[in-house]
Amino acid sequence: MDVDSNGDGDNSEYASRRSSNTYRTSNSKESPFLLDAPETGHYYERQPPQLRWHSPSSNLQHGRGTPPFLMEGDVHFASKYTYRQTEPFNDDYQPSKSGAAHVIAKGTRRRGRNIQMWWLEIVLCFTMIGALFAIVGTLFPHQNQPTPQLPSWTSVNSLVAIEIVIMKLVIATIASQGLGQLKWRWYYKNSRPLSDLAVFDSASRGIFGAIKLVWLLRGRGLLASMGALVLIISTIIDPFGQEIIRFYQCSILEPSARATINTTNFISAGLGPLSTFVSSVSLPMQVEIQKAIFDSTNQAQMKFDCLSGNCTFTDTYKTMGFCNRCSDISDRVKIITLNTTATNYTLPQMNLTLGSGIQTGSFSMGSGTDGDIDKLAFYSIAAWSKNGSKNTCDSATPDSWACKGFGAAVCTIKPCVQSKRAVISLNRLYETAAAPGAGVWAQPEVDQISRTIDMSCANATERAALQRQGYRFDSNTDWIAFNASWRAPASTIYETIRRKCVFEYSTWDIYVLTSFMYDYFAGTAVTGYPTFIASIQASTGPIQLVEIFNNGSITFESYASIFDRIANAMEVFSRENPRGDSNFAQSAGSSDAADQVFGDVYYTRTCIQVRWQWLAFPAALCLLTLLFFVGMVIETRWLADDEGTWHDYKTDTLPLLFHGLERHVLDNYHTALASSSSVSEVARTIHVRFDRADGSWKFVEAASITAR
Repeated sequence: MDVDSNGDGDNSEYASRRSSNTYRTSNSKESPFLLDAPETGHYYERQPPQLRWHSPSSNLQHGRGTPPFLMEGDVHFASKYTYRQTEPFNDDYQPSKSGAAHVIAKGTRRRGRNIQMWWLEIVLCFTMIGALFAIVGTLFPHQNQPTPQLPSWTSVNSLVAIEIVIMKLVIATIASQGLGQLKWRWYYKNSRPLSDLAVFDSASRGIFGAIKLVWLLRGRGLLASMGALVLIISTIIDPFGQEIIRFYQCSILEPSARATINTTNFISAGLGPLSTFVSSVSLPMQVEIQKAIFDSTNQAQMKFDCLSGNCTFTDTYKTMGFCNRCSDISDRVKIITLNTTATNYTLPQMNLTLGSGIQTGSFSMGSGTDGDIDKLAFYSIAAWSKNGSKNTCDSATPDSWACKGFGAAVCTIKPCVQSKRAVISLNRLYETAAAPGAGVWAQPEVDQISRTIDMSCANATERAALQRQGYRFDSNTDWIAFNASWRAPASTIYETIRRKCVFEYSTWDIYVLTSFMYDYFAGTAVTGYPTFIASIQASTGPIQLVEIFNNGSITFESYASIFDRIANAMEVFSRENPRGDSNFAQSAGSSDAADQVFGDVYYTRTCIQVRWQWLAFPAALCLLTLLFFVGMVIETRWLADDEGTWHDYKTDTLPLLFHGLERHVLDNYHTALASSSSVSEVARTIHVRFDRADGSWKFVEAASITAR
């Protein structure tokens, strides 16, 4: 008997059919879509096609009637409805009014099945993200820091390399498995050339296959193209990993060490006693002055304590020293032409005159106080006969000594307070002036000491005490002359103000030093050709003046640099020997030991620079891999939807043996497939899709599908 597929039968007919051996439907109000099979003890519920429920097994035998033959694991349609097996039928059964509960249960099973299918790839996704964060965690603590003390068999660079390799392998595995699964999806519901199967399989196994797949698809399969690109790009991730780290030399502070440089608030010019009332410049000081003149490459340098050879003194410090200043006074020279061959060059201020009886050039020096008893002024004048200078005249500097044929200069050296900054690099000290030499000096007192006070050092109590003693100053006053013994007894000099705020020098020592320097730099040096050897040029005069004149190659710059070196040599010696051997200096109220300024010690280390921009590529690749994986899982969910069949074959080759081509296709071509090239050629001519055939899934030829 035919089944009423529309459910229009009445209840009496339904009751009469329960005992018959045919399919029957129920049109009851509670369950208008029921079909039962009495011989099996099951009933079948008719539902709209969009719900498409099915059972993986059924005991219903082949039958006749409106519902097509119900077979195990199969789904068929009767009119616009679908039938599925439910629980065994009985009189007390009350069918459900809605299929929503089935939909929820099935969605839960699907998610569970997806996790079961892809659990390994999900773990690999977390491993990939973990490798990325491991790289960041490895590098961030060591950014701009010295390379850590790790075991000899490893380093930060090797750790990052290992993490990059893990990331690369994980990405390649995810991409390969995804491409392997998309291979089956490529043939679902679509007829494709059989040769595409080999391209997909090759793509899941290496970069060359992935390149072939990209070319084959050319944008047709977005997910498959994305997976192939992920596989290709992952092969070049290593160079980016190597570029993340760059090593460089850096200076690292050593907090447990400190550097020191000697400073002094008192200088005595290093005098040595000759008798009770006469002193002279000590031999060590004379040696330093001569080194400054004759050896420009080996200049005096302050002693320091810096264990690493690289130290920094961040604070500006003040110390007593000697300031030097040189000026070009060539415009003061008086030129008197005696006749066509004779010319005199005179510096009236010092009565220095150079006559014209020279063959090549002449140099004369003289010294004077220039109105300041504590300032050493060294005047010099130099002149040449025509073409006598070794320096070529540069038309861009017409006022240079070489162009004018003569020159004059004055350099002054005097005690001063210097503000300095310092740095020690490669075991050499470099001091630079932070401000010009300063100090407002008082007239020497009974103890022959001249003093000045640094008001920036004085605190409020000291300022008040100075005002009570009659000193006048305001907030803008930097220095004041300190007449200590005149304002207060000598024994209470440093009760008014701290010793470190007072700078001093011995006026007697400076007087002795001035006398020595005046004699040492007085005289005339002449460069010419002796009459008995006309081809040889020679210089005569005091050796120090001959060195300064440099056989006529003297310039204002070379002259000034010599006195810079002399002032530096005197300062270095005085700072390291602040008391000297002077009787007056020994009786001064200053400390016996030199003061010190402290700095930071830095060690040169190999540091790590993290170039984060190079990590952007691996991070972007991880993101692309995640997008591919999620999209691939969504795209291949069809494998878990139809009839309970789950195709989780991925890259496995064994399923191809069980789900290969139909028998008649193999029969048509098996004799012609004697080589790999012939197999490939035939495969390009066969279009197949992955579909059911003969009760199982096969690669069905397109012609067979059309016929069915």
